[in-house]
Amino acid sequence: MDKPTEEPLSPSEVSTRERLLQAGLEEFAAKGYDGATVRDICHRAQANLNSIKYHFGDKWELYIAVLEVCKERVGPPSLPNIPVDAKAEKQLHTFIHSMVKVILAKRRQSGDPRAMQILFREMQQPTGAMKAGIKMFVIPIWKLLNTILAKLLPEDTPEFDRHLLAFSVMGQITSYRFNTMVMDIVITKSESDRITAKRLADHITRVTVAAAHSFHVQPKTNEQ
Repeated sequence: MDKPTEEPLSPSEVSTRERLLQAGLEEFAAKGYDGATVRDICHRAQANLNSIKYHFGDKWELYIAVLEVCKERVGPPSLPNIPVDAKAEKQLHTFIHSMVKVILAKRRQSGDPRAMQILFREMQQPTGAMKAGIKMFVIPIWKLLNTILAKLLPEDTPEFDRHLLAFSVMGQITSYRFNTMVMDIVITKSESDRITAKRLADHITRVTVAAAHSFHVQPKTNEQ
C-alpha cells in the first residue's frame, strides 16, 4: 500500500518520531537488528505498536533511519594520529590504543557510543543496510592498519596472510565491546574494572607483535 502524501508533522508527531528514533538507537545498539523487537522499541518510546508503521513503514525502515542518525552522530572516520617516524611497534600501539578508546568509550565529546556500537555491529554482523556507508567508514582504517602490519611482517608475506592478521587485530579490539555478557560470567567485576584502554592496547599490541615476529610465510597454493 502506498504511503499517504507527507505533510508537515505536528509537534506531537515530531516528538513521537524522535522518540522512536531514540528508542531504536538504544534497542539496536543493545540487541542488534534481530534481537530488537517492535514491541520493545515502542515500549521504550512510550508509543503505540502502530507508530513504527505510521512513521517509518516497518522495523527495517526504522533501522535504516537509525543508521542515518548514527552516521550523522559519528561523522566521517577520524584516523589515529600515527607518528610517522616511530617504530612499527609504536605505530601499532598508537593505532590500537586509539581504536580501543573509541570502542570502550561510554561518553565522548563528539559522537555517540551507541551509534558507534551499531556501526561496529553492522560491520561484524552485516544486514546489508548500509554497505556503502560502512565501506566509507572502514576502508581508511583498514588501509592504515595494513600499512602498519606490512612494516612488522616479512616483506614477502602474502597479502592474504597480512589480511588475516589484520582481521585478528580488529577482532580483538571489538570483542571487548560485544562480549560483555560472557565477560561478566567468566571474570569478576573487580577484574573487569581493571580493563582499561591502555591495558587492552598493551595486551593486543604484545600479542600482535609476537605473532608478526614468529610469522612464517605459508607455502603458496592454488587456493584463491
